Amino acid sequence: MINVRAANIFVGKLGSLFGDVNNKHTYNEIYSIFKNLDSNLYNAVANLFVESLEHDYEKADYIYNYRDIAYNFYKRLITWKNNNQFI
Repeated sequence: MINVRAANIFVGKLGSLFGDVNNKHTYNEIYSIFKNLDSNLYNAVANLFVESLEHDYEKADYIYNYRDIAYNFYKRLITWKNNNQFI
């Protein structure tokens, strides 16, 4: 059983770590802890950042391209949700 509030905190904290632009910070040990807690949710968030970083913003259609990244994240979250029970 997954606590919805805990999942919300998980995504927020992990997103904050992935979004840290200070390359002097290393989070490898913390990433391992997150991945061990819920590898599917970890991968859903990690892939959001990978897709965002790999996106070609110079050639982007600003009206539509961000939707692809957001929709892919949404699909991963729905798959994760459907494979879990919540309290």
